[in-house]
Amino acid sequence: MWCEFGRYLGEGSTAHVVEGRLGNLNVAVKCIRRNSKVHTDGYYLSEIESLKRIGGSHPNLVRLQLVYEDSTNIYVCMNAVRGYHPEPGADRGVAAGLIHCLEHLRESGVVHRDIAARNILVEPSGNPVLIDFGFACPAGVVADPFPPLENLPPELQGFTGRPAHAAEDLFALGVVLRDLYPIDEAALSLADAITAQQPEDRLGYDGDMSDAKAHEFFRGFDWGRTALGRL
Repeated sequence: MWCEFGRYLGEGSTAHVVEGRLGNLNVAVKCIRRNSKVHTDGYYLSEIESLKRIGGSHPNLVRLQLVYEDSTNIYVCMNAVRGYHPEPGADRGVAAGLIHCLEHLRESGVVHRDIAARNILVEPSGNPVLIDFGFACPAGVVADPFPPLENLPPELQGFTGRPAHAAEDLFALGVVLRDLYPIDEAALSLADAITAQQPEDRLGYDGDMSDAKAHEFFRGFDWGRTALGRL
């Protein structure tokens, strides 16, 4: 058998997920049933393309290991991430790791479109990993399905047919920061800066996150350790 399947992990945005083992590698396997809407509409292809674009070396992003098909399912295998969802009062390293995520996504030409605490796992080391690329697509693509309303930016509310842009992920990150640091004035100031109503007014809209990294919230923070996934 190509993969040894383990316990059920839950439902992702577009399929169910189980544990698996590929040789000596522990993986999370997203199982997309043939003839489901995700399959027939080809949504899963954007997810696979996005995972391929981001590559397999960034410490804050889940990594694609294998795509396998049989007569029943398409299996998208990613490295298994062990961790917990971040909660209010999280270490600043979680926010820093997410900023690194956005930088790499932008460089890779990918928009995640579903950044939320439920799609972030914090490893025992404190390193955050962004998972579930079920709504992701290449930047500039008019993508379906429409992303969840949870952290949806104002420019998408009530609209469809708008090309995906990194500004969507910026806004979603700001919402996450408000949830994680609800009484930290510096964090809320940073969140306000990246959730401006107009996309072009958001801090980092041009792809340069240096001002975000230099924000008061990160005063004294060692950015070198997050780049290595060492928190």
